[in-house]
Amino acid sequence: MITSGKYRGEHCIFVAPEWYPGAGSAFDANAYLQSLAESYVTALQIYIKDHHGIAYYNTQVGKQSSYMKGDLLADVVKAAKEHGIQVLAYYSVGWDNWVAERNPEWLMRTPDGEHVKIGLWTYLCYNSAYREYMLAQLHEIAQYKVDGIWLDILRYPQMGFRACFCDGCRQKFLDHGEAEMPRSINFRDPVYRRYVRFLEHTLTSFLQETRLAVGSTPFSFNGVGFLTPKKWNEICDWNNVESHAPEHVDQSYKSRYLSGLRQPWEILTPGTAVGWTTWTVKPADTMKLELAITTSYGGTATFGSNPPIGGDTEKPNSTMAAQRQCIRDAYSWLKDRSPWLGGTSYRNGNVAILQSISTEVSLFGGHSNGGLDQDLFRSTKLGEPLEAYPREVILDSLGFHRSLLSSDTQYEIINEYSIDRLLGFDLVILPDQRWLAPEVVEKLRSFVRNGGNLLATNRTTLYGEDGNVKNNFALSELFGVDYLDLSLCDVHYIDMIGRKLANGLQETVTPVRQPAVKVKAHPGTDILAMLRWPDSQRTQSRFYFHEGSGPDHRTPALYPAITSRVYGKGRVIYIAVPLGREYFVHHSLTASQIIRTLTAQVSRPVAASSHPRRVEMTLMHQKEAGRLVVHLINHYTTEIEPFLEADKIENLRISWDKEYLVACKGGNWQKVYLAPTNIPLTVIEREGRCEIEISRLDIHAMVVFE
Repeated sequence: MITSGKYRGEHCIFVAPEWYPGAGSAFDANAYLQSLAESYVTALQIYIKDHHGIAYYNTQVGKQSSYMKGDLLADVVKAAKEHGIQVLAYYSVGWDNWVAERNPEWLMRTPDGEHVKIGLWTYLCYNSAYREYMLAQLHEIAQYKVDGIWLDILRYPQMGFRACFCDGCRQKFLDHGEAEMPRSINFRDPVYRRYVRFLEHTLTSFLQETRLAVGSTPFSFNGVGFLTPKKWNEICDWNNVESHAPEHVDQSYKSRYLSGLRQPWEILTPGTAVGWTTWTVKPADTMKLELAITTSYGGTATFGSNPPIGGDTEKPNSTMAAQRQCIRDAYSWLKDRSPWLGGTSYRNGNVAILQSISTEVSLFGGHSNGGLDQDLFRSTKLGEPLEAYPREVILDSLGFHRSLLSSDTQYEIINEYSIDRLLGFDLVILPDQRWLAPEVVEKLRSFVRNGGNLLATNRTTLYGEDGNVKNNFALSELFGVDYLDLSLCDVHYIDMIGRKLANGLQETVTPVRQPAVKVKAHPGTDILAMLRWPDSQRTQSRFYFHEGSGPDHRTPALYPAITSRVYGKGRVIYIAVPLGREYFVHHSLTASQIIRTLTAQVSRPVAASSHPRRVEMTLMHQKEAGRLVVHLINHYTTEIEPFLEADKIENLRISWDKEYLVACKGGNWQKVYLAPTNIPLTVIEREGRCEIEISRLDIHAMVVFE
């Protein structure tokens, strides 16, 4: 259904609230689908039931728009077939204000009995009769023979209790054999953890019942695939998450993660410069950059559009008209690249970052949300407290990604479901992965024993499935250290004075404003750096200045900060602090330098470029076409703005390990050229590497080995 390069989607935010006279009445399906076809759009996601609860088809169950002429969904499906465009019906699950106003007994409730709202939207409970209401509407929609159904807001509230305490949930939870519902968030409370599992089961059963209601009609929901249980991925027909420009680092992270799942996927992004309905326009060049990132990993980006409240999608001088031009420009650009994007394309990297699902189970008891807190980049940038987004662990992973992204390291992001692919990697990074299932731990042991390398941080494998700290790391013998205690000082210091690790770094003692683990090194374990404490913990009577105190050099450093140990044929590096999180949150240059230095010590430099800070290089294997495609992405900006002539990169030099390329392709190549221009390229083979120079790189180009 979703094929990279050929699936070019528009997410039409068609909203026609009843308070506006004539809302949506100017919609013309034939004119709109004609415009989409002329814009190279191949799939339309259109609101069929919105957050207001208004349905845009002939429903026998809910509230149909009072101002619509005829049946919008039927008209869209008919016009789409004439233009060869897929139709995916958007359906709002968690928010339905029309239903909420008329059925207060169906609302989600806080422990105090208040109904749950996010802004002006009201959450409805999946354990109320609202479930049957939704399933009946979804069954109706499937009868229109749409190409797919796109569910939104299938989750519990992202802030506060992240749960529902209505009478329906209470009764069903008690039916599970519980004596009472929890009254507060406590992830260490066994009852609360069982409650989170109960919420996960509620969402799972809704997905299963949706499958029965819609039959063979493909469906998915916003957030599935990104840190969600495997069973959700298996029920849904494709994965999709949101990621908003200009957070292109976030889009790269999610693209790598979704690519590793080996299922079709998309990233949904607004067509506006900020948010979903700010009535601004995202430049076509920003869209091209988003498409370059997502398609280079085998997925795609789908752009939002904003028709006027009257429904006239072709209204001159409207936001929609400007978006149409930008989307047309972006998708014309993508269409030219489609021959090198289709087929079975898998990325090849020799380093993997393991971001596990099991760690979230250990920390929170289960999953009560799809794609929960998927906007960590934006929330961190805005300075929102991490307590509002309790995803400490993924911040360490994101920090490693952000650091390695601006190097030439070729890496993938996987979860434990891809653990059988370990043999393809030189190095696996475990960024604060606090609990890993026993079978995963054993496969990591075998991986290192047979010559693979490991880099682990902080509390990796220190927790049990129940979320409690154990006596020692499950991988203690690999790390070469034993756990002693946790240190929760507001700052710690990595001391590299007189050690090789400090070579080339601007600091020999660097702060890490994160918790640390006190460890004792085993005999034979090399200590690369020590851990120092601050002069004092900040209190009203003992503080130095705005931030934390400096390192305490009065007392000796007793605990290792970074260690290295040979295990079997491989090597394991352990870091006692979440170094990636320090870089992600506080932008510590030295933290990033340490990450890159250690990564380079235990993995092959299979690729290099003359502009690693600007150019993201990815390698994809198109098996059916028998070619390797090296994508070159120019991260020309960290804002939302057009590409300028000054943003081009001239005389870009790249080099790859030839043996690695031959192994990835499964043989040698006959020609090398630049796509989509088909310009032949000269390959200079020197010391086992293939060197190529590209005279000019704008936003994106591809070096093809065929």
